[in-house]
Amino acid sequence: MAYENLPAALQPILQENMLARYFEEQLGALMTYRKSAKRNPVPIKDGETYIRSRAGRLAPPLVALNPANNTNLDNGLTAGGVGSGNNTYPFEQFLVSISQYAESIDLNIIQNYEAIAPVFMQNAKNLIEQAALNLDLICAADYHQAYESGRSYVTVATSASTTAHLDNLKGFDTAFQQFTMVDGSVFSGGTPQSTSVTYPVTATVYPASGAASYPVTVTGATPDGSNASTMIGFTKRPIGVSGDVTFSAAQTLAVGDVIVASDAPSVFRPNNKLSRLALTQSDTAAMQLFINAKFELERNNIPKHADGTYHCFIDPILHSQLFADPQFEIMAQGAVDSKLYSNAMVSKLYGLSFVPVTNSPSYSFVNAASASLVARHALIVGDQALLECPFEGTSKAIAAMADYQTAHVAIANDIAMVTRPALDRLQQIIAQSWFWIGGHVAPTDVTITPVVVPTASNARYKRAAVIEVASVN
Repeated sequence: MAYENLPAALQPILQENMLARYFEEQLGALMTYRKSAKRNPVPIKDGETYIRSRAGRLAPPLVALNPANNTNLDNGLTAGGVGSGNNTYPFEQFLVSISQYAESIDLNIIQNYEAIAPVFMQNAKNLIEQAALNLDLICAADYHQAYESGRSYVTVATSASTTAHLDNLKGFDTAFQQFTMVDGSVFSGGTPQSTSVTYPVTATVYPASGAASYPVTVTGATPDGSNASTMIGFTKRPIGVSGDVTFSAAQTLAVGDVIVASDAPSVFRPNNKLSRLALTQSDTAAMQLFINAKFELERNNIPKHADGTYHCFIDPILHSQLFADPQFEIMAQGAVDSKLYSNAMVSKLYGLSFVPVTNSPSYSFVNAASASLVARHALIVGDQALLECPFEGTSKAIAAMADYQTAHVAIANDIAMVTRPALDRLQQIIAQSWFWIGGHVAPTDVTITPVVVPTASNARYKRAAVIEVASVN
């Protein structure tokens, strides 16, 4: 295939797909978060927001049919019998908003003609690396934003006030509609709505003083104009959003008081610490945290990945702390290689694949004792904890342009690489670009409660669990 609109010097490079290594290899990130996301394309002509639904389960009746009511056409399966002819189950819905991500580099083929091949290929290599890193960081951010939501602490003391300022509003800013089934059980479902009096979030306050916990109801959430959360992680894509919550009744709160939503996902910290503000330098990683997190997924009956394990994406510094734990040393003796990740270690005993990552978010913070620390994270994920939803129209639109496009476009892993020929007056400057259109979402399992899975938790997000430990800044 010839590319008539491109310089002849570039045509063999495109055709042979060869990389001349005239540049030294640069450092790169360990990108694994995206590998765990299930691909779920967004159909064309469905707009920029795609709604997906997931059905809940029917609650078991647990009561035998009364023989005296086993009459007529309904056999007693009506109100007053065992169940009801109108028995229903809830639905949950989650939204996928598609966006476009892109970047480009211009190359003047005259100014560096003798080095055209290596510079062109180095640009292409860098752009490919950038595109892959961009999507992996988005996956990491979306994972942690979902699975660290619903747990925060007060940053400004209040006295008899209906508002309080939290380090992170995520998990308090949306709520589900409550449905009462015919058997009297209550389920959450539908599409997440902005928290309000109609859609409240029930929560529990754990005072920093150690006093007894007590319930509160959150009826509103207002983010700050300038985000002051410690949960930044990535500058351009923060994990946490600081702001005010509104309560249904006035509360007196102290700095460091912890607020946990009734449907908050599981976060495991050393020594049962309820917030990162309570972490100290001695709160480091131990294998028991990972075992507890793994069993949390199992109690919710979360499916494992194709290799039969849960995948644990682990920060290198956190990982190094584990080697001081005797329980981990015993586990590592039976480790084998992972078939899915070349740099992963699998423990068949505990059913975990430890996968080192360099894209895990970390948070710098000052703890309750005024010590500067860094919160490090591991994330244990089950199957379909995150959905990657590329736009199906990308490849179809490119295919439709084949008859009149002037650029060379190649698609790999849903990422389009575009090489545009020189369009300037001197026919000297070509453009190398990439773009990806789609979105990511962490689907909830809010309808699965102890009513239908007796060991299940009430967490809206159940398919992953976060481990958070401290390290010196």
